[in-house]
Amino acid sequence: MRTSPRIEHRQAELEAFLAQWFGDSEPAAPERPAPGPAPNYSAGNLTDDEILAKAPEAVNGAKFTRLFNGDCSGYQSQSQADQALFDILAFYCRCDAAQMDRLFLLSGLANREKAKRADYRNRTIAKAIAGCRETYTGGKDRGYESTGGGAADFAGLGDQGGADQAGQEQPAAELIDIQPLDLDAAIDNPPPPIHWHVDNYLLHGIVGIMTGTGGVGKSFEVIAMAVAKATGHEIPPFSASEPGRVLLLNVEDPDRELSRRVHHFAKTYPLTDWERALLRKNLIVLPGRGKVRPFMRLEYGSPVEDDSFRWFAGVVEQYDPELIFLDTKSRLYGLEENSTDHATRWLGLFERLLVSRPEMSIMIVSHTSKANSQSESAHADRGGSGFPDNARCVLVLCRPQDADLKRLGQDAAPHRFAKLVVAKQSYGPEAPPVFFEKDEHGVPVLVELRDTEAEARSAALDLLVDILRAEHHPAGLSKRELEQPRDNESCKKIRQEIMDATGIKAGDWKAVVLLGIESGRLIVETDESSSAPNKPKIIKARDTTEWCQDTSCQFDLFQLTRTDKKSALSVNNDGKSVSSN
Repeated sequence: MRTSPRIEHRQAELEAFLAQWFGDSEPAAPERPAPGPAPNYSAGNLTDDEILAKAPEAVNGAKFTRLFNGDCSGYQSQSQADQALFDILAFYCRCDAAQMDRLFLLSGLANREKAKRADYRNRTIAKAIAGCRETYTGGKDRGYESTGGGAADFAGLGDQGGADQAGQEQPAAELIDIQPLDLDAAIDNPPPPIHWHVDNYLLHGIVGIMTGTGGVGKSFEVIAMAVAKATGHEIPPFSASEPGRVLLLNVEDPDRELSRRVHHFAKTYPLTDWERALLRKNLIVLPGRGKVRPFMRLEYGSPVEDDSFRWFAGVVEQYDPELIFLDTKSRLYGLEENSTDHATRWLGLFERLLVSRPEMSIMIVSHTSKANSQSESAHADRGGSGFPDNARCVLVLCRPQDADLKRLGQDAAPHRFAKLVVAKQSYGPEAPPVFFEKDEHGVPVLVELRDTEAEARSAALDLLVDILRAEHHPAGLSKRELEQPRDNESCKKIRQEIMDATGIKAGDWKAVVLLGIESGRLIVETDESSSAPNKPKIIKARDTTEWCQDTSCQFDLFQLTRTDKKSALSVNNDGKSVSSN
């Protein structure tokens, strides 16, 4: 028997032999349900007919036509030809696996037995989606956008299209119309002013997140900001100089709970008839629990846009809001929580909405883990870093820290209080932290921190005055030794007694004495009995019978509170004349 010295290409015969004697060498994958009827792609994707009309007209149109007609010439195997056709379909179908499968089954490549197997097509589709770097963008009139991934790579595109890193050809990308920034204008002209939807918290034209642990009051804070923006009614610390349309989509709470929150909120912050009319006009609350699916889903491991986001885009078009709240992220996400890439792609959906509405802002409510309930970090959000890294504003609503609770009061219960921190504000100043106490219905009310250090100094001064009176120091004590007790046993005893009783530190003792002098409760005099050239100063407690001589200012000088340390009054050293600052 003669044999040829050449190695011939016999891939088809080899595959037939292996299939006959050994079966298919590739492991079977779970069967995917048969593709259903074609969905409505008018909001983004091309229809099947549009793809079949456009693909042959592209730069690599001849290649698509050959493959679609079943011509495998130029490929080492029919499997490689299948992959090449799926790669092109991934581009035009925007990685819609069902549409890719449907169009492939219309092609001449689908006639062989292997191509009719769903498990084989599933693997090939998944590989095409994983390698797809950009998708069809179309014309501006249809509003097609990239689904994500890296920037378009136009290097090496010839008449047959460009080649990716695996050596497989990709369809030619269409350029997006982006004009360069006018650098001279940016340098010579003053920048536009910062515009706020909610002053010092929510800027125009951003996608932000508000994150916090469960039960801390995020939904009520969202209602507060929404009402402030819709009506212009100040709800401390939130205010809006210009009322505007607000859309609140809540997919976490039932209708009755939303109604309860609105009811009790309006009782705590009453609106005038005019503000209530503005609220009816400007605030749209959509209860979507159990009705709205996640905006993206994983298909063969790759994030794809869901029809529910197209519905949401239609809602935005219908109501034309200036500010949107989405409560909560976990019900609208649908992707891998710890994937930075998935988070970036998901946030990219909302950035696309801002292209045609540059003044609109979107605030997404998110959950932190219980372990981060007191964290004020922008990265306290549950999951990967993609959300805080890509959001332009991050508000953190957390439990007060232990030091905060002391300043809120000795009986402050942690679950009753919340702390709002602007952890990130990319385009504007960060507002200082504020604190809320929840009322019996859970409505947050702004509270101020107590200045416990000032209160301790005030209490220490009260005790110092009482001691100086009770122990009868008519001649007074040395000012130097009282401020800094060293060798004077009497002054050291007084300081230690007061420190033990009030908890102040030795470093605060001089401030206590200074507070007494500034408030007039302690009198500084010159020790005339001293023979020293520079006569020392002595300190006495003011007599309780001395009153303010000004009839318009009748108060006991010994009842001055801690706020008087800010020099509401100035008392001269003679202890008699009082002047107002």
